[in-house]
Amino acid sequence: MQKVLNPELFGSESDFLNPSHQIISQGGPISYEQIKRLEDKFSTVLNQVNELKNSLTQLKLDHEKLQKNYILQNEQITRSIKILEKNDQTLVQQNQQKINHFNQKLADFKTLEEKTQHTMNRHQMLLKNYEVKLEQMNQLIEEKNNQILSFNSTLNLAKEEIARLKKA
Repeated sequence: MQKVLNPELFGSESDFLNPSHQIISQGGPISYEQIKRLEDKFSTVLNQVNELKNSLTQLKLDHEKLQKNYILQNEQITRSIKILEKNDQTLVQQNQQKINHFNQKLADFKTLEEKTQHTMNRHQMLLKNYEVKLEQMNQLIEEKNNQILSFNSTLNLAKEEIARLKKA
């Protein structure tokens, strides 16, 4: 694609090729119309430059405004991230405290369970000892009952012997 100069700014190509517009090469007097055209072109170019300058100034203002907004948004995001990090740290600390609390309760529960188990074992030993003693007592009572029966039969025999001796 061929580049073409803006004819509004620089005039058309034919204007440059037309010998009446080649003011410098002719060396002759310049007409009022040529000066007027040049002034018009100059004022048009000047207006366009001013418009470009205004557009550039507006772009610069828009850029600065966008940059300020970006900085503000960045600062706000940074503050939000710091708040989230602080909340996260707080939650981590709270969770750690809860874990420590539950670990302590678990340790207490295990200690209590061990004490309960020890108490139950001791109680079972006492029951076994009681059962053994009760069994020994039952055997002793049985022996004593057998002795009493033996003494009773011996006493009955002695009574019969005494009664027989009395009759005799």
